[in-house]
Amino acid sequence: MPGTWDGKTRPTSETYRSNYNDIFGQKENKEEEKKMLIRLMFEPKPGVVCNVNEMFRCYAENYLSDHPEFEWGGYIVMDVNEMKYNDGASGEPLYQFVATDVSGNKLKQINDYVSKNPMHGYYTHIHYSVNGENEQALNDKGTPYTRGEGI
Repeated sequence: MPGTWDGKTRPTSETYRSNYNDIFGQKENKEEEKKMLIRLMFEPKPGVVCNVNEMFRCYAENYLSDHPEFEWGGYIVMDVNEMKYNDGASGEPLYQFVATDVSGNKLKQINDYVSKNPMHGYYTHIHYSVNGENEQALNDKGTPYTRGEGI
């Protein structure tokens, strides 16, 4: 093994850190390279009527204030079969907030946050995509949703 170490002297702290990161930091860096898009969609529970966009936007920005990566995304229409409360065939648009270019760690954080602190009056659907792939939905257990299991 080539090198200049004489077997007696200790490498400098900077050299040690550099080598450590080269050897052990590679796995962490690869995880950080995975960029995700995370979409939060807010479905109103029965009896909740909020048809003033700016009011909901303010409400949701307050709710997500600890997660500044999420930005207002306006409306989105979701597959009625994936909705929790809407049983009509036409469905209705849901308000959404979107975070782009975030790490997988943020998905876990936001899922924990939504599970422990649900937004009053709304069910929050969490969808994500990794490196531009098709979006997947998380179920209530925080695992990818598969058709037929119900939400």
